[in-house]
Amino acid sequence: IYWADELAKQTSDPELAAKFTAIAAALEASEATIVAELLAVQGSPVDLGGYFHPNADKATAAMRPSNTFNGILASL
Repeated sequence: IYWADELAKQTSDPELAAKFTAIAAALEASEATIVAELLAVQGSPVDLGGYFHPNADKATAAMRPSNTFNGILASL
């Protein structure tokens, strides 16, 4: 939230500021949901499909557990 807010406030690149104004607003509005999604997966074991050569899909799912946050980032 904080990095998006700062990018929205900066004045050296108005196009970047406009893009991140919406991102910052979406992150702020969804903060409670994102935090709840992240907390829900804490402490649970995860099968990555291997230790030295993990399955890419399983690793991605484990490292990006918040669908809300992922959706907001996808809008970039």
